[in-house]
Amino acid sequence: MRAKKILGLLLLAYVVFSLFMVTARNRPRKPAEQPKELTLANSGLKESDLPQGVKNLVIVYYFHGYRRCYSCLEAERVARETVQRYFKDEISKGRLRFLSINVEEPENEHFIRDYQITAQTLVVAKFVDGKQVESRKVDEIWMFPSAEDRANIIRQVVSDFLSK
Repeated sequence: MRAKKILGLLLLAYVVFSLFMVTARNRPRKPAEQPKELTLANSGLKESDLPQGVKNLVIVYYFHGYRRCYSCLEAERVARETVQRYFKDEISKGRLRFLSINVEEPENEHFIRDYQITAQTLVVAKFVDGKQVESRKVDEIWMFPSAEDRANIIRQVVSDFLSK
């Protein structure tokens, strides 16, 4: 008798859940806000950060929030050190920048939409004539615990972006 009651309640819960899913799926959705065009003006760089006349460059972004765990801080450290160690010439010529950006700051919230950020994220973006032409999330760095493996991935992606 008790098993029948439990089975009946489970069946009722399933029906209610199914009806909820059907109505939720058919409800009109608000159109997604389109990311605005990314340019050097809204890239997070100040004009004073660039050599005179530079409009073509690659930016390595590390996006984070206020709360940061050890792994997140370590990922940022590895990314920053990799860029600084292997790409000194590109940095000195103004062709490459590394930016650590807190997306919880009001002026940086647009990056959440622009790059569809849901957690700490490394993004490499290429700007040509002052406009972003390509970007890539480098999610693979979270799959490798080794700093050396992470550095190799970052180095490869940045090299690819600089050579295009």
